[in-house]
Amino acid sequence: MEDPLYSEVWADPALSPRDRSIATVAAVVALYRPEELPAQLRRAVDNGVTRAELGALITQIAFYAGFPAAISASAIAARTLPD
Repeated sequence: MEDPLYSEVWADPALSPRDRSIATVAAVVALYRPEELPAQLRRAVDNGVTRAELGALITQIAFYAGFPAAISASAIAARTLPD
């Protein structure tokens, strides 16, 4: 199988695509992967996560992963998902 991430992991019905996006954005922010964050933010919106929810998620992660990672994620989110 060439792409097990999307054909198996994301297709697993145990979590909805929306829930998977929330978990993925949280992990990408916490692990400070700024190059991956724009694509995951767009995917999250496509999967039904609102911009307000993403903002709250980034704030939540700040207390666990650190404020520098969250501040960077907020700036990336603002550029990626303008109002």
